[in-house]
Amino acid sequence: MINNTEENTPKSCDECNALNGKGRHTPPHKYLLQIDFKAFPSQFGNVDEYYYECRQCGKKWLHETGSYGHGWQ
Repeated sequence: MINNTEENTPKSCDECNALNGKGRHTPPHKYLLQIDFKAFPSQFGNVDEYYYECRQCGKKWLHETGSYGHGWQ
């Protein structure tokens, strides 16, 4: 059984911590590597999904852009 304590949970780097709560217009930081993309066209505006992984801390991100995108998740 894996124990999910703080000791064995990787910490996010400062750049990733700065993305928490940011919106769809905030660009990725310099350590993020795009690993996937999915386009979702809509009559109300696209919600494109960009998937990233941080080369510094390993955190994975979903960045929703477009008219109805929710930003960094």
